[in-house]
Amino acid sequence: MARHSPAQPGTEGFERMQESAALLKMLALGKRQIEAGQVRPAVEVVAQLRDRRQGRLNALRGLVDR
Repeated sequence: MARHSPAQPGTEGFERMQESAALLKMLALGKRQIEAGQVRPAVEVVAQLRDRRQGRLNALRGLVDR
């Protein structure tokens, strides 16, 4: 029975091909989401995350101040 090691010739090329295929799928999905209007500007997302974090910090401060 033949053994295949990660360093065997051809394995790296196959892995690169798999990674490339995965990246192409992600790009295609992103393009479909943009075309469908399912994306938001990063500025909005970051602002929402900051607001959420601030709300949680304020809630924790309220528990500590009791």
